[in-house]
Amino acid sequence: MGSSEKTILVTGGAGFIGTHTVVQLLNDGYRASIIDNLDNSAIEAVHRVKDLVGPELSQKLDFNLGDLRNRDDLEKLFSKTKFDAVIHFAGLKAVAESVGNPRRYFDNNLIGTINLFEVMAKYNCKKMVFSSSATVYGQPEKIPCVEDFELKAMNPYGRTKLFLEEIARDIQKAEPDWSIILLRYFNPVGAHESGKIGEDPKGIPNNLMPYIQQVAVGRLPELNIYGHDYPTKDGSAVRDYIHVMDLADGHIAAVRKLFSSENIGCIAYNLGTGSGTSVLEMVAAFEKASGKKIPIKLCPRRPGDATAVYASTEKAQKELGWKAKYGIAEMCRDQWKWASNNPWGYQISIFTKVQLKETSRILVDEPVKDEREHVLAIGFRIMPGVSPVASISQSQHQPFPTPSPFSFSVASTRWSSRPSIHRHSNLFLRFLVLLFSFISALTLVTPSTNNKHHPSPSFTDYPELIYCFIVAIIALVYTAFQLFKGISDIAHRGILISDLTSDYLSFVLDQATNSWGCPGKQLLVYLLVSSASAAVPTVGQVERGTALRKGTIVSTSMAFATFLVMAICAILSGYKLCKRIGW
Repeated sequence: MGSSEKTILVTGGAGFIGTHTVVQLLNDGYRASIIDNLDNSAIEAVHRVKDLVGPELSQKLDFNLGDLRNRDDLEKLFSKTKFDAVIHFAGLKAVAESVGNPRRYFDNNLIGTINLFEVMAKYNCKKMVFSSSATVYGQPEKIPCVEDFELKAMNPYGRTKLFLEEIARDIQKAEPDWSIILLRYFNPVGAHESGKIGEDPKGIPNNLMPYIQQVAVGRLPELNIYGHDYPTKDGSAVRDYIHVMDLADGHIAAVRKLFSSENIGCIAYNLGTGSGTSVLEMVAAFEKASGKKIPIKLCPRRPGDATAVYASTEKAQKELGWKAKYGIAEMCRDQWKWASNNPWGYQISIFTKVQLKETSRILVDEPVKDEREHVLAIGFRIMPGVSPVASISQSQHQPFPTPSPFSFSVASTRWSSRPSIHRHSNLFLRFLVLLFSFISALTLVTPSTNNKHHPSPSFTDYPELIYCFIVAIIALVYTAFQLFKGISDIAHRGILISDLTSDYLSFVLDQATNSWGCPGKQLLVYLLVSSASAAVPTVGQVERGTALRKGTIVSTSMAFATFLVMAICAILSGYKLCKRIGW
């Protein structure tokens, strides 16, 4: 049976390594099916995989939203598709986080994989490539690490991988018809050479290269280097960094071995370059590739981190016919291409940090101190009396939704795959704040007669204030959508509508423009910034009653065009969403 007739299930296939491996699987002639709960990934990554491989090969890929801890999700998938093998990526992977929250790692990594083994056995799919880790070696007594070294993981994440390796060996020993390949990879970095897919962790990155790239694009102020007193040449820890495309090719080589060899048993292979690079050397290489200076902060060592770990790859070269092709320079080159093309990863923000700074300079003559602030908050902040939340301290309360990917992270809105009403209570509170803002904006339609000497601003006096009215409507629609999403997730007992981004405006634009390629994002940015800078007077101008009349027609038209673009995109987004979920 040729590879084109074989179907591979890829768990965690929307993640960093998963997406790159799926690209190579499809290019190699396999059919691929992804299951992912999108806990630390985005559906946008799957769309981009389809774009990369083209319309013909993308027909051989399907995506399934599901969690391995929910056995019903696996049963449903295996009952409808006959899988020839499984590549198992799904799992949490941050060493530092696992030390602080080990129970979450044992629950996610162990229970999910045990369920997978049981369902695979039930449906007679007994070929697996398992995503293990070099952390199973702990602090090796000598380097490079060879596959038959003593295994002694030093942290909860590493122990979950070690436990699962032992489980795999026990299962294969009890049932010899199983074929399991354990791939112990070292430190995956880089991105696809196209710059379209790469690593996009949610929240603060736990791995070195995503952290460096976020500093380089201005999302983080500096790079924290944990440990500068290791017994190495420059005091920083040494690791074996491997290009993610090399790693993807290693998985393809392992899949081929599953189908070409008999009686494999349960066997482990290292995937690395065979040489170590220090953290400071990696920073220097990235600076050279990007032309950016990376500010660093030297911090104490993290618990569970080893001094130096790198691989012996002789076994993989001999038995899999695989060898890493890319060096550090190529890894940093591709990492920077991904980062520079996608500074916010798959989370598409309406405004870049530069645009935010420029907008705030025009409107309030002060810098934006937090990139999460944007024109909605700015527009109301500078209008005393317009909104009941205008006097609330911005440092204590954020009355409007924010476009930053940090505003709705996995920690705050997706603690598990079972949403609850409690987790969405903050949305109801925001809804109340926005409702009052909306009501106060409505009062602008007619002049105030309560105080003839100090009337409140209104459309009749200052037509430019129509912009505030428009953004209030948009903000209200945003919250209404988030409430709808929360209720839908609860009713679905899972994540029904994926958080492609933290902001409703970006969500509808993503949905409307992903498939058809219309320039809606760029147009909306232009309309919002232009209407904001042209339409909104300064505080002093409002207080003196000398708001600028010049450009009123143009600015009002800009605000109306903005709202019109949003309405069109919202309709398109609703249509696509209904098609996706089968309504």
